[in-house]
Amino acid sequence: TATGTQGDKAYLESRLFYPKRRSQCLQFYHYNSGGADDQLNIWVREYTAENPKGALRLIQNISGSWELYHVMLNVSDKFRVVFEGVKGGEASKGGLSLDDINLSETKCPQYTWRIRNFTSLLATTPAGSKTYNGYSFQIGLYINGKTGSPDKMAIYFHLTSGPNDDKLQWPCPWRQASMELMDQNPDIQHRMNNIRMITTDPTKNTTD
Repeated sequence: TATGTQGDKAYLESRLFYPKRRSQCLQFYHYNSGGADDQLNIWVREYTAENPKGALRLIQNISGSWELYHVMLNVSDKFRVVFEGVKGGEASKGGLSLDDINLSETKCPQYTWRIRNFTSLLATTPAGSKTYNGYSFQIGLYINGKTGSPDKMAIYFHLTSGPNDDKLQWPCPWRQASMELMDQNPDIQHRMNNIRMITTDPTKNTTD
């Protein structure tokens, strides 16, 4: 977007996909080194009996820095994914970048916690120090393990007090939480994500 005029557009279009399920998760990294108001739009071009040449449907507008994005598509007919870059009006010395694009027939994670400068935290965080994030729940990460078990990374899921506690059932029965440590190897075939799932059991407590 360093050249051209405001409103200029560029497109990147995928091959045809033939979904077997209605849930598709589009995953990619996006980086904006151009103008602050440069825009990335995610579309799907759906091919149906009514639109044999394909009809575009806007899925999501993307703006931000070098981040991992998950976008739910929910398409039942054959389709293509279309990335649309739109030049904004502010000064630009770069543009919009995409990397590690992956499409899977599954639901996207409902919540992704991005820990910035993880390599630095891994090198400087003492054992027993927990990092928190969350609203009505919290995820705690002992990056270098607990005091009694140093060098053994530990992740904890906590239910917390929230504004709607009086409308919820307590104890929280039989709800499942999935926590995934995502390997960010540039080669998706070499990634080894680590997934842990827990189910809340109202008959147990932390001493069980």
